[in-house]
Amino acid sequence: MSRLAICILSCAAAAACQADQTDQVADLICGVRTDTATGTYHADPPLGSGEGPMATVTSTPMVINGGTTSATVVGSASFSRIVLAVDGVQGYYLVALPSPVGSTDLRITMCQELARTSLDLQIAVGTATSIGTYQAAPVSIIEVGTGELQVSVSWDADSDVDLHVVDPDGDEVFFAHSAVASGGELDLDSNAACDIDHINNENITWTAAPRGQYIVRLDYYDACEVAVTKYTVTLQRKGHAPEIFMGQFLGEGDLGGLGAGIDITTFSVR
Repeated sequence: MSRLAICILSCAAAAACQADQTDQVADLICGVRTDTATGTYHADPPLGSGEGPMATVTSTPMVINGGTTSATVVGSASFSRIVLAVDGVQGYYLVALPSPVGSTDLRITMCQELARTSLDLQIAVGTATSIGTYQAAPVSIIEVGTGELQVSVSWDADSDVDLHVVDPDGDEVFFAHSAVASGGELDLDSNAACDIDHINNENITWTAAPRGQYIVRLDYYDACEVAVTKYTVTLQRKGHAPEIFMGQFLGEGDLGGLGAGIDITTFSVR
């Protein structure tokens, strides 16, 4: 993990931060969505808070550049809108839900190039007429490789999830084969054999991606006594918008190696 660079957010949520005059939220966060809706970006200052429902936010504290972090958002009353901002940065994402809910999981996809070691996310929920108070959800950024092709996974529990990617030559990048001849490299491996590091992210990249078909698999190596693990796989390809794939694992895990796991997606580089 020689590329690992973790910086824990040092200021409290209530501390005043200097606004960055160059960054927009869209320069840092490339997409926001729930299971049912996708966020739209607005370059204006974030919506002001008022008498809307109060949000309780439980988020994963670490994310990688180019990866996705998740936050479970629970409202004090039903809500139909979610606002995501970043403290001290211009702009915001607005997620308009198709119908009111009491809770939902929010997936927040980071841009690949981030000149920061932490972000103080601000999340609020609301109705059609009002937005509630913003709640802080600080995340620390783990610096990893990106390149023309980046495949990553994040998950919400202290379990051992393994990312596998098969390249056009049939070579498989995973924990036991961390680099292949085509240039693929696993540069972040987390919670190996239940040696819990709380990072809960893995990352595989190609600086220059060979043409051909790729297969992404995800294996539940060991539950590490966790009942449920929710995961998000993020696919970043040059010339394409980020794609994410969500699901969950149950059971004890399979201690899988080469060829193990469930198919997440198959795609081609041309």
